[in-house]
Amino acid sequence: MTNSEAIGVFKERIAMAEKYGYTDEIRDYIEAMNLAIDALEKQEPMKPLQQEMDIDGRAITPCGSCGEELTQNILYDFCPHCGQRILHEKGH
Repeated sequence: MTNSEAIGVFKERIAMAEKYGYTDEIRDYIEAMNLAIDALEKQEPMKPLQQEMDIDGRAITPCGSCGEELTQNILYDFCPHCGQRILHEKGH
């Protein structure tokens, strides 16, 4: 099963759980599945946003997911702020 397929299953289960009302157990179940979806989505590589210049003329690269700055000269596999897997361009 791929991450995308697992996300689809979780979303189907959330829709089914929502039909039964909102007991504490159902709310916990839905919250746990949403956390799992978030974690699986962060495993899909995402390109950083376009490099920008700050007011001091320093190049900064924001994370494509959370927008937080990725430190230059460090090749991250995951964003240290949100955990998003970083997609690196070939040759970098």
